[in-house]
Amino acid sequence: MADRKDKDGGEFIISNNDNRFYLGIDIGTTSAKVCLIDNQGEIVSQHSKVTEANINKDNVNFDEAVQSVVAILEAVEECIQRFTKSSLAKVKSIGICGQMHGVCMWKYHQNHNLTGSKISCKNYWKTSDLYTWMDKRCDSEFLRSLPLPQSHLKVSTGHGCATLFWLSKYSPSEIKNYDSAGTIMDYLVAMLCDLSKPIMSNQNAASWGYFDTVKNEFNIPILEAVNFPVHLLPHIGPAGQIVGRLQFPWIGIEPGCSVGIASGDLQCFAYSTLSHYKLKQHFSGSDDFGFVNISTSAQIGYIVPAPDDKSAPGVEYFPYFDGYYLAVGASLNGGNVLSSYVDSILNLLEEFDTHVTKDKAWEKIMTAGNATLGTDLTVSAILFGERHCPEAKASISNISPSNSGLGHLMRALCKGLIDNLAQFISPEDLLQKGINSIVASGTALNRNPILQQELRKRFNLDVVLNESDAAFGVAQLCRSKIK
Repeated sequence: MADRKDKDGGEFIISNNDNRFYLGIDIGTTSAKVCLIDNQGEIVSQHSKVTEANINKDNVNFDEAVQSVVAILEAVEECIQRFTKSSLAKVKSIGICGQMHGVCMWKYHQNHNLTGSKISCKNYWKTSDLYTWMDKRCDSEFLRSLPLPQSHLKVSTGHGCATLFWLSKYSPSEIKNYDSAGTIMDYLVAMLCDLSKPIMSNQNAASWGYFDTVKNEFNIPILEAVNFPVHLLPHIGPAGQIVGRLQFPWIGIEPGCSVGIASGDLQCFAYSTLSHYKLKQHFSGSDDFGFVNISTSAQIGYIVPAPDDKSAPGVEYFPYFDGYYLAVGASLNGGNVLSSYVDSILNLLEEFDTHVTKDKAWEKIMTAGNATLGTDLTVSAILFGERHCPEAKASISNISPSNSGLGHLMRALCKGLIDNLAQFISPEDLLQKGINSIVASGTALNRNPILQQELRKRFNLDVVLNESDAAFGVAQLCRSKIK
């Protein structure tokens, strides 16, 4: 049977063929991950690479968190190249997810004479840097100057629309160079499908702010009234939609395979837990579970049918799939706090002309933390503030001569990060929702037994570590859309 495509860019219907693979791509804040699954949903192979994309590496305050789009694409393509040629030749669908909230801009130019070389090595489209979710140029005073959105979701610094407001006011000449904007994932989808205008999922649109999740549209009248650059805004499509086909050979992947609309990494992480047969067996077929994800940042949440206006401060409701929402406590503080701690130790050693590699420092600190089974040292680990309280700062208290070592501080930091998540959604909140189990994942959590221990102690629920991730989830999403 020949492949069929509907006229409106919906699902592609492909003949029943067991010999096909699905590629999931997760573009994170610090690393890119790719996952290849087969027609039965089993992982064929997966790879990851640190992007090293930060442009303002010396800006420890992260007031302007900007990344190189080219460096990110290079990391993605290097990961994909690690798959065998025979595996790539079987790819029938590509799914892409990644860091939400951020924004990059570009000027469309129709792709011609593409030979299948890396798109990261070509300058087909004029592209800005990526302004990430960690960007803090929009301070509280600036945010108060913006119009109120018609949405249940607040606008915070690092959100796409807030950043575009800031750029239109303080750097209008830069905006004039571009005709489109989207997340880094939307940019990659548009490149692969040669879209003259990006199509953004309701998940990523909601993360930008000024988006009505009921009407599935940006607040155009509100934005136009204050001269917001609405011409940059993408079209909107439902999460899970197939939006186009690969228009050229791409590092071993044949043209013509379907490409899905870009999804949020958190939604795809949650989706991966539903798709993993081992987890389904563990939970006896029930999907009533909470989730914790700790990577660069940290999130805790669960799936709900609709938003609830009685939640704790900081808990927001983002579109999931099939009309459902994720109730999410999204903290700006996760693995980035632990990395900052290690970096501070290394900087201190440099002051004494002592050189220690970062890997060695991590090894020593983790060993000390594991050996410290408990501590009365208290750390409020809100090093980067929170969206609902950007002025919040980290602090250390109850210091004594017996608890000032590396192990006590690492143990207290990990405990502080978990305690902070419990401020968003507590164990009691989960139990009230009938949730007795937590699926936990994320790069920082999976690599850190101290975080795992503190999570189990603080929540006292059934915690299952899930090594499947957002890349696996978006690959499974692609598989579910190919009939």
